Amino acid sequence: MSARLDRNRWDALLARQGLSDNGMFDRLATLHSERHRHYHTATHINAMLGHLDARRDTAARPDLIELAIWFHDAVYKPMSKTNEADSAEMARAYLAGHMEPDAVDWIDETIRLTANHGDTTDPDTALMLDIDLSILATAPDVYSDYTQRIRREYRWVPGPLYRKGRADVLRHFLAMPRIYKTDALADEWEAPARANLQAELENL
Repeated sequence: MSARLDRNRWDALLARQGLSDNGMFDRLATLHSERHRHYHTATHINAMLGHLDARRDTAARPDLIELAIWFHDAVYKPMSKTNEADSAEMARAYLAGHMEPDAVDWIDETIRLTANHGDTTDPDTALMLDIDLSILATAPDVYSDYTQRIRREYRWVPGPLYRKGRADVLRHFLAMPRIYKTDALADEWEAPARANLQAELENL
């Protein structure tokens, strides 16, 4: 059985923030169960939440990070170039008027940054972005499973075109001065992530 989103965890988050569900959990659960998803599923969300739990005491606004995690891949269409923006808009539509505007803005902006993992000076944003890339630093067999799942999401793309596009993504990350923005996670994850990325690039 595939992983599912955690309703109890979602309800606890909403209770802490004074938010009403209004059917959003079911909508998120349905979206993350779409048939074309093989990596961007509830498993990815749950893994990110686990990493947040392990580092929760380092965050100034852990609940905002958690909301960003829940929504950041809400919209995921492999052919679309606006998934992150569309996911951010979905979060904003749900949260606006029910949270402080600066909190909504932070969630919106952080989700949008997952498009290219650009620079940020905000430690909480940095933590969320790093957690999103935790898969890159996993053991080689786990990383291999991840790459196969990504390929299945793009199974309609011919091999040569997929390899070119994937190579561009790999080179984007390898060209970064540092993939992980938080010092603690860079110390732990940078080396294995670069090894995985380089190995995949060489074997495309």
